[in-house]
Amino acid sequence: MTRNENLNERDYGDLTGLNKKETADKFGEEQVHKWRRGYSDQPPNGESLEDVVRRVKIYFEESINPAIHSADNNNILIAAHGNSLRALLIVMNIYDSSNINSVELSTGVPIHVILENNKFKDIGNKDFDEPSRIRTIISADFDNDGFDEVFMNNIAEPNKLFRIKDNGKFEQINFQVGLEANGYGTGAAVADIDNDGILELLVSRGESKAQTLTLYKAKVDKGSKYLRIKPLNKYGAPARGATVTLITNQRKHSKTIDAGSGYLCQMEPVAHYGIRKNEKNFKVEIRWTNGSKEMIDINKLNQTIILRQK
Repeated sequence: MTRNENLNERDYGDLTGLNKKETADKFGEEQVHKWRRGYSDQPPNGESLEDVVRRVKIYFEESINPAIHSADNNNILIAAHGNSLRALLIVMNIYDSSNINSVELSTGVPIHVILENNKFKDIGNKDFDEPSRIRTIISADFDNDGFDEVFMNNIAEPNKLFRIKDNGKFEQINFQVGLEANGYGTGAAVADIDNDGILELLVSRGESKAQTLTLYKAKVDKGSKYLRIKPLNKYGAPARGATVTLITNQRKHSKTIDAGSGYLCQMEPVAHYGIRKNEKNFKVEIRWTNGSKEMIDINKLNQTIILRQK
């Protein structure tokens, strides 16, 4: 996971802090609609969508595009505010300045895009695109098959879990939804709690009143393998912001050591990889926060490797 200020929400300038009714009363509904949904219309002392496109394009060219083309079967999850995502859809040539004003992105509704014949295409399926009240979204390899799952922690709705298949499409997984409490989903976190190389998913609930915690663990195929990388900075603390990249004969898979995971939750500072079938020639590259890089060969799986910045 990485964070970048170029994906920040649009700056509404003098409109910041005003609700929709107050803004409409002050400036008129027609003008407010142009500011909110137009392309070049700029609110007083704020950004237009065109301004947002400029900075999102920088992030796309520096981070997203290289990751997409670095190896086959790369899956990239992007979480951002609505206008940043609208800008990204323009950068990816799915929409343009002439039709973006009709695009409404509902909160918590994923957009699934693939690169096909050097063109981006929205291929989200019905289950994945169905709106839900998402509070937390996590991508992790729960079953150690080498492909990440996507977990959605919803507020007062059943949570969802999707598998990212090797063709890049999403498939919904039934993970005992009947055991879920009918309450407010608050957050979720992932960690190898019992140190057996398999990730656990801890789901928290309760906002207006106390509710249950649930701990999930996937059924893992016998003989499955994993690799865990824990980078430390030169002082021995978790190297927050460092990027770990697993390089094999099948993929190049990057994970950033990050403190966050969801609402009021925190992930373990470890890059966890399940291993795919017939995967070999393992290397790990660490990009430290000072920009330096380090490459190591991996000769043994089913272990946690602690690396310390020099």
